[in-house]
This record gives sequence, C-alpha cells and structure tokens, in this order.
Amino acid sequence: MTESFTFRFLTEGDLPLLLEWFRRPHGQEVWDETPSLEEALDKYLPRTKPHGHQPAPANREAIFSSE
Repeated sequence: MTESFTFRFLTEGDLPLLLEWFRRPHGQEVWDETPSLEEALDKYLPRTKPHGHQPAPANREAIFSSE
C-alpha cells in the first residue's frame, strides 16, 4: 500500500491531536515541550485564524498521513 500525505491549514479541531503528538515519545524527540491544553490553546489557536485579509502565518500547516 502506498502511503500518502495531506497538507492543509491547522484547525482548532486539530489541537487535541497536536497535543497527543507532543506527548508521544517521537513528538518529544522533535519538540522540547509538552504543553497543557490551556498553553496549547494560547499558543496554537491564534494560528488557526486568518489575520484580517491576510492569511495566517505559513507555519500553521498540518501534515496528515493516510495511516
């Protein structure tokens, strides 16, 4: 089976998955943080929103695997 990846903008609904990823061993190898839900909302929720007529920063993309 061929694995595929999807790139799309991060949404508020992705935040629980992001937190789960931070807490996994491979996530902790990449990110030196394990934020609480409140910390994650403060940091990442603004990245899910556009800024006026400008799109939100480019670093708000999420990557999803088909597996």
